[in-house]
Amino acid sequence: MSVKVPSGLVLMEGERPYWYGRRSLKSILVPFIFGLILLLSGVILILLLFRAMPVMGILFILFIVIGITVILRYVLAFVGAEYFISSRRVYVKYGVIARRVFEIKNEWITTVAVRQGVIGRMLNYGDILISVPGHYLAPIAMYGVLDPLHVKAILDDALRRFREAQKIIEELKVLEREYNYGRISKEKYEELKKKYEEELKKVL
Repeated sequence: MSVKVPSGLVLMEGERPYWYGRRSLKSILVPFIFGLILLLSGVILILLLFRAMPVMGILFILFIVIGITVILRYVLAFVGAEYFISSRRVYVKYGVIARRVFEIKNEWITTVAVRQGVIGRMLNYGDILISVPGHYLAPIAMYGVLDPLHVKAILDDALRRFREAQKIIEELKVLEREYNYGRISKEKYEELKKKYEEELKKVL
């Protein structure tokens, strides 16, 4: 099954897509319901009580404004989030109007963790936290990912494959150097090179 590539992202030569995802609807469910309750409460109270208590109208309007703000915030967070894991990097995008994009090379990633609250565990969504040296404020996060433990396993596997591939590439460089110095025959060089290239294809 082919993996979708985020719009505007161009794959590097030899880069393989492993996973594409968006923020889960489940992750915005609670704040969306809260916002909806505030909005409807404000509307109902204005319709029922505004004539009897006009002074309270400002409070009811405030309910409506807060409700709309909460709903819009989480709907935009859902629409604007895009996540992607490949053999070379992790791509994280937030936002529709104000946009933030992170492209994290696999060699930069030090740790990957999962954060789930009580509701997140019940509904099986959570945040994937990616630690990168130099990004001192906080880990880069994929917010509200469905089945985060599965996504973490995909990312862990991608990082493992990347590290194995880097070792094979280093061995190929050593082999190339040994051949150029005349320390191994052409037949031996071609045999080992083919072996390493086959191993590299299996890893990636």
